[in-house]
Amino acid sequence: MGLERVIDGIEQPKQPNRQLGALFKRWLGSMDYPRRPWEEFEKSEEITFLTGGNGLLKQFADSVLGCQLKKRPDLVAKTPKCYVVAEAKFITTGGGNQDKSFREVLEFIHDRKGDAARVGILDGVVWLQKSGLYASIRSEENVALSALLLRKFLESLG
Repeated sequence: MGLERVIDGIEQPKQPNRQLGALFKRWLGSMDYPRRPWEEFEKSEEITFLTGGNGLLKQFADSVLGCQLKKRPDLVAKTPKCYVVAEAKFITTGGGNQDKSFREVLEFIHDRKGDAARVGILDGVVWLQKSGLYASIRSEENVALSALLLRKFLESLG
């Protein structure tokens, strides 16, 4: 590979999906649902988001809900009737790591372990009708939606 190519690789900016992933958490902060720590979260009777780092979200999903997650979730929410565990990805192009991210979300929503609704939150090119990813989403029986529809989805569960 050579030193020059190694340096080029190090200096390249993060891929857009890596930059935009953190924006999802910030965007969740703009939603007007309460955020509560673990103990208060479990007692809540309204739509609520669990606060804490991704490690804590995974711990809750695994120990309380029995989800046995492979990765840390991006969201753990509670509605009056059920818990929701979500994985979020912003897909900027087809191919490579983007396809891998898409497959990870599909694997996440297909896994039925635990007592929580699993949701894939996908945005970007996946919603362009000409993309092959769109056809996969349209045939999906499990819940995959845009972050823009998250509020409506959560409210439909209440």
